[in-house]
Amino acid sequence: MKRFNKAISITERRDGSIALYLREINRYRILTPEEETRLCITIKGGDKNAVDKLVTANLRFVVSIAKQYQNRDLALMDLINEGNIGLMTAAVRFDHTRGFRFISFAVWWIRQSIIKAISENIRMVKIPGNQISGLAGALKVSQKLEQKLERMPTFAEISEIMGLSEYKISDFFHNGGLCVSLNSSAHQNSEITHFDTLINYETLCPEEQLLRESLLIDLNTMIQILPKREQFILKHCFGFDGCEILTPDEIAGMINRSKERTRQLKYEALNTLKCIYMHRNMIDHLRLAD
Repeated sequence: MKRFNKAISITERRDGSIALYLREINRYRILTPEEETRLCITIKGGDKNAVDKLVTANLRFVVSIAKQYQNRDLALMDLINEGNIGLMTAAVRFDHTRGFRFISFAVWWIRQSIIKAISENIRMVKIPGNQISGLAGALKVSQKLEQKLERMPTFAEISEIMGLSEYKISDFFHNGGLCVSLNSSAHQNSEITHFDTLINYETLCPEEQLLRESLLIDLNTMIQILPKREQFILKHCFGFDGCEILTPDEIAGMINRSKERTRQLKYEALNTLKCIYMHRNMIDHLRLAD
């Protein structure tokens, strides 16, 4: 049975700067509603120190939101920095008279700032922010369904939960692809690049290489049984034994025969090789039977 890992956001604590930043912001306590209201009144009066106090008290919430947008080829610390910009914008724009907490208002500005940074920094072709938000939501639903169903969910299953059409879900995934440099690291803190992971179809795997070498050895051995003229024709038709590949006209001229007769000799030689090959396999089979 396939084993699935929990779909959780992991903070990159291996990065010393992030660990230091987390310790620093944890020193600031969360404000009470009354303290928030007093700060907001002071901010409306133009007090920049009040803005700083409101922002620093809510920095931990930015980290929590930024972790939701990890693995988009943008470092977590960069996401946090962009989220902090949105937090500062929200601190200036917040209206405490509306009757809700500051973070409920700020979360939208934080997300908008992060999404904008992702769109501008990691895509060669910019796409609308709502498209990125839709992709983030679709990925989150997809991860949850994968844990539940123990397989990749279909667009229909994702669309049913999100309340969107299958076409819209398909559009999110189709247009949400990222452009990644082949010279960038394939894994975090790794010297292996994406270029190193590409399959080289011109290079044979060791098993195929051994099989081909074995076949060429057998083929060259069997060709030696043929008359010299037929050996010459096959070697220059297929490039065996390092011989130059020639055209039928060139081969016919070199053996002083017509093009049609050369073609006949070629197929006669190939049929002879097939008979030799089948005969050898039959002998090997009889030896194994004994």
